[in-house]
Amino acid sequence: MTAAPIGFFQFDNLVRAQIPFLLVHPGLDFSGCCHARDLSHIQKVSLVFDFEMQSELTAVTRILAEVSQRKLPDHYPIVVVCQTGTLSQAIAEELDSKGLINSFYILGGIKGLQAEP
Repeated sequence: MTAAPIGFFQFDNLVRAQIPFLLVHPGLDFSGCCHARDLSHIQKVSLVFDFEMQSELTAVTRILAEVSQRKLPDHYPIVVVCQTGTLSQAIAEELDSKGLINSFYILGGIKGLQAEP
């Protein structure tokens, strides 16, 4: 199995329905692609660290440690997002290979989200 991409509508549904998930991002601003009322949920589910300035292995290790610390099950949804989607895809695929079976990345990154309606 491999990490799956999600687009604007899937991400918007997660946020609007206030679904519990772990959102991993390097401090991105979601105000341009989400309603103000949904930003509090994004803050609540976010793990923010600058993985774009670290190796993929370091990022995966940090996320695995966070999952363990929070005692999240292997099937807990994890969404990784970067600027363009390239790095987040690699990280999500590595998380999936480590047994986190609901690892996703946002297609096109934050730029992809902002380009949608």
